[in-house]
Amino acid sequence: MIVCPACNHRNPSDALVCEACGGSLEHFVYRACPSCGALNPAENVFCHRCFDDLVPGSAETIVEASDIPVESFVPSEPSVTDREEAVREAAAPPVGERPTSDLILEADAEVATTAEVVSEETEPGPLAEPQQLVGEPIERLEAAPSEPEAPMQPSELIPEAEEDVLEGLEGLVPIAAAATQAHAFALPVPPSVSETEQHDAELFHSIASERGPLRDAARVVIPRRARLLSRRGRALLYLLVLLAALTPVFTGDRTSLLLRPRDSVTSLARDIQSLPTGSAVLISFDYGPAYAGEVDPLALAVGRHLAASQVRVVAMSTDPGGVGLAEHLYRTIAGEMPDYRYGESYAILGYLPGPEAGLRTLCTSLGKAFKVDYVQRRTLSELPVMKDLTSVQDFDQVIVFADDSRSVRSWIEQVQSQCNFSLHALVTAAIEPMLLPYQQSGQLSTLIAAAHSAGEYEKASGMEEPSLHWTDAYGAFCLVLLVTAIATNVAYLRTRARQRSHGQ
Repeated sequence: MIVCPACNHRNPSDALVCEACGGSLEHFVYRACPSCGALNPAENVFCHRCFDDLVPGSAETIVEASDIPVESFVPSEPSVTDREEAVREAAAPPVGERPTSDLILEADAEVATTAEVVSEETEPGPLAEPQQLVGEPIERLEAAPSEPEAPMQPSELIPEAEEDVLEGLEGLVPIAAAATQAHAFALPVPPSVSETEQHDAELFHSIASERGPLRDAARVVIPRRARLLSRRGRALLYLLVLLAALTPVFTGDRTSLLLRPRDSVTSLARDIQSLPTGSAVLISFDYGPAYAGEVDPLALAVGRHLAASQVRVVAMSTDPGGVGLAEHLYRTIAGEMPDYRYGESYAILGYLPGPEAGLRTLCTSLGKAFKVDYVQRRTLSELPVMKDLTSVQDFDQVIVFADDSRSVRSWIEQVQSQCNFSLHALVTAAIEPMLLPYQQSGQLSTLIAAAHSAGEYEKASGMEEPSLHWTDAYGAFCLVLLVTAIATNVAYLRTRARQRSHGQ
């Protein structure tokens, strides 16, 4: 089988184009073994794994050999001399360990034996000369001194190097002229690209080069051609904003009489007012310093109402910046009420990391979520305010101050779905529309936007605080915005009318 170089599809060996993508198979690179499926180079005939045929019909036909009589091999029997020599070699020690006298005797014995064999073949009869040859070394050994001979050097035992059998044969076989010439390297011809392949390549290029979906879109900043307001116009606008902030000094909180709290604000104030003395409320400060100017007035109003109702408050945060905001807020309340003490009336547990996993532990044990409190670094069992409070189910109400809708959804999905309690969400005005479905379904008991609800809550709870006094300033600022919008639109329409009259 031929493997397509474009889509790796396996095609029959006689295919000219790929069955899957239609690409040309003229310059394929790999063959697939039909038996084991292993990939082999295109020039292979047999599989490198199972040695099966890669090309059908490529194996040569085996020709049966003709009947030729073959005689069985019978080894010849060794002679007596060969047997004696084999016995002597087996019984003799190695050459390096044998004395020189034994080596000399063996050499003479071999010479004598050779002479006997030669004489037997040429002249039969008694051997006289070989006896003398054998006796000569014995006499020579007897006459030799008894001093021990020096051992033979290793260089004397190394045999001489054999002659090179190929010496002098250079140049006998001439090299062909074609083999000495340089061969040109032939590059493979690239396969022709079909219309389908070109379309697929363009589609892949467009997908690979397009902007990622998670990346923020680039912001194009167009330089301003002209100032919207002149210096006098900007100075007048700043003066109007300053007068709006100073309005309560001149009006004396007259607009507070016209303030009507909404039903959600009145419902939260009524729920807190109905709590018996010694009840427990869990407050989570899930917002950062960027939204403190919007959420802090409402959080301060709710905190003062809980302190006046003698309700135990346990504060925490799933935002790292919320712990510091909670500590600052309760220091303000404790400074206004001397009897409001830390550890007895309120406690700050600290920051709870991991919004989903961390919140899920509140249903089982507060001690697992917070080992010690944030202010005094004491275990929760040592604080009197934590008496009989082991999980979030032991609290009468749960209030969440948040600047992100995901934080409130985590409370609903991970905590309220596991435990049954009343959850109140006091959020910024920007995320209030995102949480309206949860209020309509009953998962949120209360949903309040903190932008304009601080004064409403103070009036609903019967506690006149600074937020209520600043309602005149808030109303005056809204009036400034209305006047500015009307003035700018009138100026724009007059400018367009003047341009049209000049154009005609």
